[in-house]
Amino acid sequence: MRWFKKTSEQQLEGELRFHMESAIEAKVASGLTPEEARRAVAIEFGGAVQIKEECRDVQRAPWIEHLFLDARYGFRSLLKNPGFTFLAVLILGVGIGANTAIFTVVNSILLRPLPYPKPEQLLSMSSPTIQQLAAFVRLRDESKVVSYAACLGNAEVNLIGDGEPARLPAASVSANLFRVLGVEPWIGDSFRDGDDGPKRGGVMVISHQLFESRFHGDPSVIGRSLMVDDQLRRVIGVMPPTFAFPTSTTQVWIPLDIDPTRGSAYWWSGNLHNIIGRLRPGADAAQAQAEMLQITGRLKKEFYGAQGWAYWGRDTVVRPMRESMVAEVQTRLWLLLGAVGLVLLIACANFANLLLVRTTLRRRELAVRAALGATRWRIIQQVLLESVIVASVGGAAALGVAQAGTALLIACLPAGTPRITEIGMDWHALAFTAVVSVVTGIVFGLLPAIRASKPDPRHSLQIGGRSVAGGRRVLLTSFVTLEIAVSVVVVMGAGLLAKTLWLLSAANPGFQADHLLTFQVTPNDSLCQDRIRCAAFYRDLIARARMIPGVINVSAASALPLSGDFDTFAAESDSRPFKKGSAAPSVWTARIAPDYLDTMKIPVLEGRAFLASDFTAGSAPVLLVSAFAAKRFWPGENPIGKRLRGVWQTEWHRVVGVVGDVKATDLSGDPAWLEGAVYFPYTAGIEGDQTRVMTMVVRTAGDPLGLFPAMRRLVAGLRDDVPVNRVQSMQEVVEDSIVSQRSTTWLLNCFALLALLLAAVGIYAVVSYTVAQRVREIGVRMALGAVPSHIGKLIIGENFRRIAIGLALGVPTALFATKALASQLYGVGAADPSTYVMGCAVVILVALAAAWVPARRAMKLDPAAAIHQE
Repeated sequence: MRWFKKTSEQQLEGELRFHMESAIEAKVASGLTPEEARRAVAIEFGGAVQIKEECRDVQRAPWIEHLFLDARYGFRSLLKNPGFTFLAVLILGVGIGANTAIFTVVNSILLRPLPYPKPEQLLSMSSPTIQQLAAFVRLRDESKVVSYAACLGNAEVNLIGDGEPARLPAASVSANLFRVLGVEPWIGDSFRDGDDGPKRGGVMVISHQLFESRFHGDPSVIGRSLMVDDQLRRVIGVMPPTFAFPTSTTQVWIPLDIDPTRGSAYWWSGNLHNIIGRLRPGADAAQAQAEMLQITGRLKKEFYGAQGWAYWGRDTVVRPMRESMVAEVQTRLWLLLGAVGLVLLIACANFANLLLVRTTLRRRELAVRAALGATRWRIIQQVLLESVIVASVGGAAALGVAQAGTALLIACLPAGTPRITEIGMDWHALAFTAVVSVVTGIVFGLLPAIRASKPDPRHSLQIGGRSVAGGRRVLLTSFVTLEIAVSVVVVMGAGLLAKTLWLLSAANPGFQADHLLTFQVTPNDSLCQDRIRCAAFYRDLIARARMIPGVINVSAASALPLSGDFDTFAAESDSRPFKKGSAAPSVWTARIAPDYLDTMKIPVLEGRAFLASDFTAGSAPVLLVSAFAAKRFWPGENPIGKRLRGVWQTEWHRVVGVVGDVKATDLSGDPAWLEGAVYFPYTAGIEGDQTRVMTMVVRTAGDPLGLFPAMRRLVAGLRDDVPVNRVQSMQEVVEDSIVSQRSTTWLLNCFALLALLLAAVGIYAVVSYTVAQRVREIGVRMALGAVPSHIGKLIIGENFRRIAIGLALGVPTALFATKALASQLYGVGAADPSTYVMGCAVVILVALAAAWVPARRAMKLDPAAAIHQE
């Protein structure tokens, strides 16, 4: 810039010299002497400086140079005040950085397009009932608008060979799934049409993570045959490192077994929770929805409606796949973004206060500039430029805060959070930071700039920056009041979630979780095709486990409480027979081994527990029901001796006991459509069931996890081809069931703490400044007899009025805002009185503590020194 300015000046001087010399030569030629000619030309041209200024105005717009000069002056001024600059950059860096971190997570999970070609064409079918293979096949074959694919995402498989037996997360998929998604394998081939047909499923595709960890990145794995659930499967492909469908933990993809000759397994089997599709060219989502309703309507009329499933297909919708994937987490993420936005508002209020104080201290400087001819706009421009510069530097600092904050957020989010592997800062996050920084600098610097542009030069030159005018004092205290009000909103939200988490942690799950070891045992089909042989394996395993030192009791179950891995079925009782055309009540079921109730400490409320004879082959079919199920099926009656069965079964089971309720899915309560639990003795389960995967529960005298190595050796000694996985203490299972609530609560409480800290900094700064401006007044008061305690009460009292106004504004706002938390609360309402009282008390204590430090300093002033202080 200096080189350009120097070159421009040289050209201007050269042109001016040329014109003057030409005019002098013309006058000499007309008969004047050289001296007379120079004098005449000087008079005609006027002053050289004025000519240069006029030329500069013609050559370029002066405001550009003014802007550059003001920016350069602003940088120098900020460097001369490192305390103000550092504090402002720190406050904005924390506020903007926290927002950028949350925005990065929200953008990556909720806003960023799916990592597939033309992601806007991908759809997901959401339905609580259409999960059958038969329904999917009809959709796939009859649709003219959508190319449908299906995925059974919660499958697991045993992998035998190439090391220790392993139980791996897997997905059973239709052969066209990868084509519908538009993804090709990293190496090898994809599934071909027909691979999901009868007796055609001898292939598999593995994840890149499994390729690296188990096969050490050896490309020769392509074409190798591996034993997967007693079936040899040939590895035909390895997916790319970034591919994560249906979850980030899926490691194996195998074809579905679509065989119409399998009868009920084809028409009734469910769990196809992921039916996705890609719109064909020229089609839209509305057409897909209409066509899907037509196809399912025909199917219901032909088969499911005839079977009495009047609710089949109801509330089925087709929506964008991205929306479907993140439906369970979007509410929590938007809440966190809103909370951290309020934190930024507090940081901006602090920034505005700092600018007001700074412009007040610069009143003499600004008055001098006004007296020398600076326009009001020029002063506004100067202050705004400095505000934007500080905000921009704060934005640069925020990028470091955001990087660390994003890593912390990823660590806090539950492992099953959709698209968690895609979280990362990109140009959207950088643009967000830049926009927020500039907007913050302009919006929150505008008011201080306007106030600074209206100085009274004479008055300002007399008093300089020694006092603060009434208008500025009102603005300072108004920003403090705003900070308190916003803090109240954040603190109340955090308090409600904290109380929810506390109530959930104290909730009774229906069993005693302490000193319980759990691990899943997954024999192969070859062992459990014979029910008696499978039951004998578990009976032998349990008997030998009881002999291990430190073991108090051992049992097994097909599903544990709070694990989410449970079976449900539509049931009817002898007192409540199923009527076609109505919805049958659903219960969750578990097959349990002997001593399961004693091991889990689940009480028997009526009747008896299972006897040893109930677990023998050929014994009379009996079951246990939970207290809630007994109340739903036999209200006001004694359930002992009553009968229950699945609506598709022919055999009745007699109730021999009522046991305590346990939470099947969540400590906050099971879904409303579940009407209790039913337990069957593990002789082989209920009619038509061949349960082979069981979870062992071991009650120990000491540390539960400390006994697992002995248990692992025991299983390997019995069968060296049986994988063991999901090793957890039952206490960990309980904690995992509330991991989403815990992460949300922890993050929101961190934001509340940050909001209180920023509000405390703002209160401290304003009170300190006002005390410094009132030193002479305080000295006079003390000289006239005011004792230090009176001075402290005066300052604290003024601050308490601000706190009261902030609470008066914040509490009603919080009552309205926390309604958005209703779906995240348990056992507490959005307007819980105790939480609001506690939250208000915390805000008051923090605010008074922040004001006490400068008030105490004022109480120790020397009256004589204060009166004579300039």
